Amino acid sequence: MKVNEDDILELCLSGGGAKPTALKASEVADLITAYERALLRVIERDNTEINLEEVFISLIDIQENSAHYRFVPNVKNVVFAAASAINTAIATQALATLPYKTVENLGEIWKFTKEKNCQAEFTGKSLPKAVIVPEVPIQISKDFFFEGETTIYGKIERVGGSAPKVRVKLDNDDVLYLEVDESLAKKLANRLYESIALKGMAKWRKHDYRIEDFKIESVQDFEAGKITEAMKELRGSIGAFWDKVGNVDDYILNSRYEKEDY
Repeated sequence: MKVNEDDILELCLSGGGAKPTALKASEVADLITAYERALLRVIERDNTEINLEEVFISLIDIQENSAHYRFVPNVKNVVFAAASAINTAIATQALATLPYKTVENLGEIWKFTKEKNCQAEFTGKSLPKAVIVPEVPIQISKDFFFEGETTIYGKIERVGGSAPKVRVKLDNDDVLYLEVDESLAKKLANRLYESIALKGMAKWRKHDYRIEDFKIESVQDFEAGKITEAMKELRGSIGAFWDKVGNVDDYILNSRYEKEDY
């Protein structure tokens, strides 16, 4: 089957120990998996209506005598948008614009280039070119986030997957995909489409206070009127950073209906 060149993403390894005969099949597989996962985390953030289990990239070609891999996505528009966001962030060293899990996966590719003393180039028609090199670390500091214990309130919209995840729509319409074990997945499946309170450890982005990651520690009965209390817990968790917010209630009200661009 002939594939349109406009539909192809490319990853090319060059220099050092990136010769095809020097690479283990497992190393190549890990590299491709890291790239696909990096894409999925951006798609997850920007397209909350999409079922991530139905989005993937397929390896369709390996250039002869080279470590040059070509992929085609099954959902072009969203995958290319994610690839563009990733390439732009790498090229401009603006990693903080990406989900931290995307940066973690790109970090695995950077570690590979460091170990093999090579570079990894990401290209595609209509996409900005990006190159990962050993000399420029791909990692994100904890300074980009606040962390602390809090309670989130929302509705369980989906539970399942081979690696169980729960989709929670928060009161402000943000959507979180939370990793859980099978026991907790079964428990939450019984609460599908119900409002719920989840207590645990959260990681918030400093630039917009949105939750980037949340690990569930316990499930609580939902009680109306708890949102303001949760934000006050947040204030206690991140201390001085919330001192500039004079009235928590007003801030929540204004933020809830304020349209933000990504």
